Amino acid sequence: MVYSASAVAAFHEHGDSYYYVKRQLLFAVFGIASMFVTMNVDYTIWRKWAGPALLICFGLLIIVLIPGVGVVRGGARSWLGIGSSAFSLRSS
Repeated sequence: MVYSASAVAAFHEHGDSYYYVKRQLLFAVFGIASMFVTMNVDYTIWRKWAGPALLICFGLLIIVLIPGVGVVRGGARSWLGIGSSAFSLRSS
């Protein structure tokens, strides 16, 4: 059902009617591989890194609020505007 709704748009925008199907499969494979790696790591390691990871996340949330670093899109300052396009999506 989703393919039938997006095939025409994918062909028009990217020249390949399977563009979105391929992307979805790629991300599904990456997600499943990440799941297997994560579930095979001993949970005590995750426990050890939980505190530093939480501090890093809070730090990134604060950095977004700094003018010039955080990008405002749709009235919300919600993404990092530094570096390449990997950190920011182009608005249409």
